[in-house]
Formats: sequence, structure tokens, C-alpha cells
Amino acid sequence: MLNAFFVLLSIPLALTFLFRDPMVQTFSAKMLTSVISDKTGLHTEIQALKVDVFHGIEIRGLLMDDNRGNPMIRVKQLRARPVYADWGLFGLVFSRVELDGAAFIYGRYKGDDDFNFTYLINALSDTSQSDGGNFKLLARKLILTESKFHLFDENKTYDNGRAMDYGDIQLDSINLDVTSFKIINDSLNFKINQLSVTEQCGISIHKMSTDFILSSTGLHAKGLLMDIAQSKLDLDLDFNYANYKSFGFFIDSVEMVGDFRPTTLQMDDLGYFAETMFQMPNTIGITGLVRGKVSDLKGKDLKIHFRQNTRLWADASIKGLPDFFTAYMEADFKELAASV
Repeated sequence: MLNAFFVLLSIPLALTFLFRDPMVQTFSAKMLTSVISDKTGLHTEIQALKVDVFHGIEIRGLLMDDNRGNPMIRVKQLRARPVYADWGLFGLVFSRVELDGAAFIYGRYKGDDDFNFTYLINALSDTSQSDGGNFKLLARKLILTESKFHLFDENKTYDNGRAMDYGDIQLDSINLDVTSFKIINDSLNFKINQLSVTEQCGISIHKMSTDFILSSTGLHAKGLLMDIAQSKLDLDLDFNYANYKSFGFFIDSVEMVGDFRPTTLQMDDLGYFAETMFQMPNTIGITGLVRGKVSDLKGKDLKIHFRQNTRLWADASIKGLPDFFTAYMEADFKELAASV
């Protein structure tokens, strides 16, 4: 019995020593690449794989192409510390995962019905079902540094001027600190402790924290606190949709629900979403509920204050965005106070 114990103890130590050899790292990377490619049907490359009993797993130079042979996932360096005692019972469990220089390209090509990530999600779901269970991954701590996210849809064209191009969203300089990160098949949830990011149109999120849930039918951010551009937001935010394909028809297909607690909004920050708002450099305070699609928004119990003595309380609606000049607005004022 004692001899068996020492044999078991020596295995991880031997692996740690073995993986110090660059040739072993390269060979292991090729084996892992082959396994992933076979499981997903997508071309995958890994430059080096290192396993250490004390520091966990390190992967360098990860690349996964999409169904068209273009890069979909790139990671300069990934470090993960497994919790081996919990594997199998809770799926893949890690105490800490760090990704540096990652890039995720989520897109739909001209003429395609599905986005590229759909093929990966389906492959993972099919694999888990054939294995008799769900694909599960838990990371108690997740750190993302100097990373990028690109969302594109070649079937959509938006002429938004200086505002965000919803058919070509590029997020750069992503720095993210997350706890309780969970993936179950195509759904994930986690707590964002801090997020900073800049979109190519110029808008930046300086600070953000929330409890975040994403599934095939909804995106939910509870207790959302965000410093974005010059505004400070405090709300619960929900995006409801039929499936992930709805993001390709965001303006007409995704219902947004924003329950605003006292929030400070710089009006010209909205110019990043509707260009004409750049002409309104005013600050307002707002509370209330906003619900609807971009093309058909309704506000209930909206309380807005502007400067010192302007207050309004109303139910309101606006149809026709993002084209502000052709949009139609209605308001039912419950209270209005203004002074010159």
C-alpha cells in the first residue's frame, strides 16, 4: 500500500519534470491540437503545452479557425490551475484562468445563416451528448488582459457615420476581472468585478461591474454599475431574443429592458449609437424603466432632471431609431416643471 502511494505521488512530479523539455511541450501540443481538431472539426494550432503540478497548465500560441478557415480564436498565452479533485463531478474546474493577448472573432459571412461560433457550440454540444452529459466548465477566477473581440455580419450594412457600426463592432484593449465563471453547453454566467474596453468608434468603458448571464435566449446584467464615456450608469439590463441569430438583426429582433436607478447620462455619449446626439452636449439625471427594440422603444415612469430647475415625469415612446430625424416620439406627461 505504501509503495502504491509513493508511485501515485511521483506521477505528477514526473510529469512536471518531463514537461520542462521543449520537445515534450511541442509533441504534447501537437497531440492536443489533433484531439481538439477531431472533436470540433475545426483547424486548431497550439505552439506549446506545459503541465506543472504546482502552477497548472500553460498553453502558448493557440489558434482556432472557423468553418471558413479564418481565425476565430487566438490566444497568445493561457494559464490555468485545475482543481483535479472536483473534475468529473462538476465538469472541468479551475481555481484560476488567465488569458493574455486573446482575440475572439464572432461573425457571419455573406450568404451564411449561422455565425461562425455556432459550429463550435454545436460541436461541443454534440460531443457532450454523445458522452452522456453536458459540457461544463467552472473557473473560480478569470483574468483577461489586452484582448480583443470582433463582431461582424457581412449580411448587414449600417451607415451610422461616427456612430457605432452594428455590423462591424470591434472591441479593443479588453481588461477583465471575473469570478465564478461557469459554462454549461451554450450558456455562461459570471460576476464581473472590473471591465475596461474601447470600441473602434471611440466610446470607452472605464469601469464596469455586474452579475452577468448569457444564454441562447437572453443576456442579463444585474446590479450593473458602469462608467462609460462621460456617463455613470446604475441599472439592471436585459437583452431578450429568440436565439443567438437575433444579434444579426439586432435593431428589430432584440428586446432591451433597462431598469434605471439614479443615473447620470451625458446626452452626447448617445451619439456613439445615434450620430445626431453628438449635437446635444447636455447632462441629465434619469430613473425609470425602458423596454423595447431599438426600432420601437417605450419608457415608463421616466423621471428626468436637467440643470437646476427642469424636471419631468412621463411615460414616453419613440419609433424609428436609429434614424433620429425620421423617428416618431410620443409622451404622456405626469409632471413637468421648468424655468428659464
